[in-house]
Amino acid sequence: MQIGVDYTRHTRDFDFRPRYDYKQFYERIFKRTLQLRKFPFFKTYCPFHKDTKTPNLNVNIASGRLHCYACGKTASASEFIAKYSEDGSEILFDMPEVITDEKQIQRIKQFQKNTRIRELTELDLAVEQSLADQSHKFLLRVPSALTELQATKGLSLETITKYNIGFGQGVFSIPIPDQRGKIASLKFHKKYQTEGSYSQLYPWEAVLGKEKYVILVEGEFDMLILKQLGLNAVTQTAGANSWNADFTPYFAKKVVYIAYDNDQAGKKGAKELSNHFKQEKINSYTLNWPSYMLDKEDHVDYFVKYGKTIEHYKRLLGKATIN
Repeated sequence: MQIGVDYTRHTRDFDFRPRYDYKQFYERIFKRTLQLRKFPFFKTYCPFHKDTKTPNLNVNIASGRLHCYACGKTASASEFIAKYSEDGSEILFDMPEVITDEKQIQRIKQFQKNTRIRELTELDLAVEQSLADQSHKFLLRVPSALTELQATKGLSLETITKYNIGFGQGVFSIPIPDQRGKIASLKFHKKYQTEGSYSQLYPWEAVLGKEKYVILVEGEFDMLILKQLGLNAVTQTAGANSWNADFTPYFAKKVVYIAYDNDQAGKKGAKELSNHFKQEKINSYTLNWPSYMLDKEDHVDYFVKYGKTIEHYKRLLGKATIN
């Protein structure tokens, strides 16, 4: 994505790489319980100036950053460990390039293993929600990124706001809710998801609702543009060729239109899924893209690049191949 803006200084407080339990980490390092200030901010006594009277150290457990309101010191988790830990034996994942000692490398790996979150708790879900909200607010503060998203993906500001789409680390972020509506992970377009993520239907409301049909697409932005047009669409977050059979029962009572991308992976995934649905006696159809569409093109190209309307798309659905 070429927007022409240096986002480094804007995104330094965001860390969307593998999810770490910063609350657990700092409580272990400081040997005391962090006190909630206002989520995701906690407070404790500042180790920089060895304060024991007032808990002036602000700890952001979403980003891992520290700031003391008394002495003014600020540090990321990695900076704190590298500069201020007593023996320097623990260094976070984002500073391995400064380490050459094999023993320290092994300590880092052990730290990552011990500190990484394995099961989503209510605290983890709250952290994900906080990160999603920060990312969305950041997107709205950067007009060039917002314009890029609207122009290339065809999304309205209303849709972007409704689905809390954000921006960070140079890519657009999409919060993925679980069946309860709690944000379980952040997915970064064509890059990665926060660690601990698992395949989900997005959005679950598409299959849990009363609509008699559903359009199953390959990507999040494909789903969003169809939802924006008032169509009942859903995607799975793991890709075209990795169908989770646990999802199948949710489609049992609906007419399913399989509308994967116009490429070999999409065609292969659609064929395998149509056979699976046929075996499960689920009424499904496969969408056939127009001949003018190029390899790897999808719904976003259909509506944005080729300027097609919902009426054109409904005619495509009407010509879909029954499975």
